[in-house]
Formats: sequence, C-alpha cells, structure tokens
Amino acid sequence: MHPPASLPGRREFEEALARMTQDAQRTGKPLSLLLVDVDGFKRVNDTFGHTEGDAVSDQIVICIAPSARPQDFLARLSLDQFAVLLPNTPVSAASALGEQMLALVVRAFAGNPRHRFVELPSKRVARANSGLTMSISLRPLHAA
Repeated sequence: MHPPASLPGRREFEEALARMTQDAQRTGKPLSLLLVDVDGFKRVNDTFGHTEGDAVSDQIVICIAPSARPQDFLARLSLDQFAVLLPNTPVSAASALGEQMLALVVRAFAGNPRHRFVELPSKRVARANSGLTMSISLRPLHAA
C-alpha cells in the first residue's frame, strides 16, 4: 500500500504514462487508465476545514491503494484527483477494478456521518451527504 503522502505526483505520472504507453505499443499488450475524481472538496474545506478535507482525501487513497497491483502505477494528480495506470489490463478488468475501488470507499465511509458515500446506479459514481461526489472514469490507452 502507498501511504498518501508518498504517492507519486503529476510529473511522475506523466513519465510513467509515456513509458507504459511505449511499452504497450511495443508489446501489443493493453494499457488502461482509471481516473478517480472527487468533486466537492471546496465545500468540505469551507464547511469543515482543510484538515478534514485532507483527511478525507487521504482516506480515499488508503481505500483505493490496496486494489492496485504491484505493476500498476497510482498517482495523486491533485488533492481530489488520482490516476491508476493499469498495464496489461483490458477494459473489462479495469472497469471491475474501478467498481471495486468505489465500493471500498463507500464501505470505508459508511460510519462517517459527514461524508457517508452512497453508490449511484451507474456503478462508477458515489455521492456523500457532505456534497462530495466520487467518480471513476475509464479509458483504454492501448488495446491488444
């Protein structure tokens, strides 16, 4: 598991993206990208303070990091955006992983009265009663 403070940032993500894209093109193996976006942090920070907003962001990382395999690349793009590069992963497997990550966040926040997330019917979106919305987008970067 990656502790929240030690996650690679945007620069490292862009380097890994270039490297993994070249590898996928060279080998013909699939590469997928999950983008995890949590909207509403301004409202949480304004209502509960930046310390709580940071804690929520860190808790989301703690939830999704164990789902990443050793060959995957998890990065924090900003306080509320994360990316997971999934080498040798077809879209169907990446989609299942995204749904698993979202379910872990929903479960982890179930006892938190301020930020309890509820999964919406799309299976890739959850909304918290504090106004936070977490969505997971999937993009195949290279198909086999």
